[in-house]
Amino acid sequence: MSKYQVTKDKKNELLGRRELVANAEFEKTPTKEEVIELLSKELKVEKELCVLESIKGNFGTPIFTIILKIYDNEESKNLIEKRNKKKKSGGKK
Repeated sequence: MSKYQVTKDKKNELLGRRELVANAEFEKTPTKEEVIELLSKELKVEKELCVLESIKGNFGTPIFTIILKIYDNEESKNLIEKRNKKKKSGGKK
């Protein structure tokens, strides 16, 4: 990621998190892991507390809109975010 710009940064006290909307420039569509790692490093937060809601690209442009939630602590994150059944049960349904 060469450039990014935070367009919205909202603190949600009720849910114990920050909600960010950012525009970022990538050469190709980034993976969720790449976005979380890069933004957590840039914003100086733990990547375990980050949840990527979406990555939206506009056709023909290298600019992507990213919606990211950054929780205050692991407890808040676990209370609000749903766990993936496959991850929870070790890949078995």
